[in-house]
Amino acid sequence: MKAVAKYYAGKIYVPVAVRRMLKLRDGDVFEIEVRENSLVLTLKPSEEDLEPLRLMEEARGVGVPRLRRRDIYEDTR
Repeated sequence: MKAVAKYYAGKIYVPVAVRRMLKLRDGDVFEIEVRENSLVLTLKPSEEDLEPLRLMEEARGVGVPRLRRRDIYEDTR
């Protein structure tokens, strides 16, 4: 999708259609990259979006210990 954004009073205004498509919220953060005569904006995940991933990562290793095959069959020898 192509759209035209407007720069005014130190801000870049993104069209409503683009904001809806990207589901932008107030406070969303962008990485800005300048390439020759172009400006590339990349939406960065918010802390709110990263929280479930962080919780899943912390949960690794919690619960049933990892067993090796020989540990499972140890008492059947």
